[in-house]
Amino acid sequence: MLKESQKVEVYRNLHKKGVVYSVRDCKTKLVVAHVSDLNLSDVKFKVNQAGRRRVLKEKRKNVHAVIQGMISSGGTSHTGRLITYNPYKSNQFVLKNNPEVKISSAKRVNIINGKIKGIGIIFITDET
Repeated sequence: MLKESQKVEVYRNLHKKGVVYSVRDCKTKLVVAHVSDLNLSDVKFKVNQAGRRRVLKEKRKNVHAVIQGMISSGGTSHTGRLITYNPYKSNQFVLKNNPEVKISSAKRVNIINGKIKGIGIIFITDET
């Protein structure tokens, strides 16, 4: 059960048919829902680099990248910039149409039919 202002982590679930995201409560670490549409606010994009290295070494996917934010009931917006993550191409979430531009956070994220759209995106400018 999803609640307004609930802090969650969202990750792509490869075991469900279609494009489905698992929603995990940040406090309990339990999966509370499976969705293809969701609105989040105060969003952070997190990639566990050790998990990514394991994917690259074993050629087998694991949950190591999440979108963390607060459940928001605001109307779904079809605006925003498309965001993607592929561990074989980048070590961070990136803009879909410009994969050199890495993303750290966003004011708002709308997941619509499995597509991630960010509004008020903060980019990573220095990787030191």
